[in-house]
Amino acid sequence: MTNIERLAMYEAAEQAILEGGQEYEIAGRRFRRADLREIQAAILRLKRLIDEENTGSAGTNRAVVRWNKR
Repeated sequence: MTNIERLAMYEAAEQAILEGGQEYEIAGRRFRRADLREIQAAILRLKRLIDEENTGSAGTNRAVVRWNKR
């Protein structure tokens, strides 16, 4: 499974929680979905991983500043 596929699954899980609530009941049995915060944290991690895969960086952000010499 690719990170993009995993991201889609986590986003679907987040949507289910947001639309249907954290807990639900069927035939007298209570069910609890995964924790929304954990799902959202996983989404952020996967988006960073996908971005790193696409840009070729491994979390290194560098900036070069050049000062004008007078």
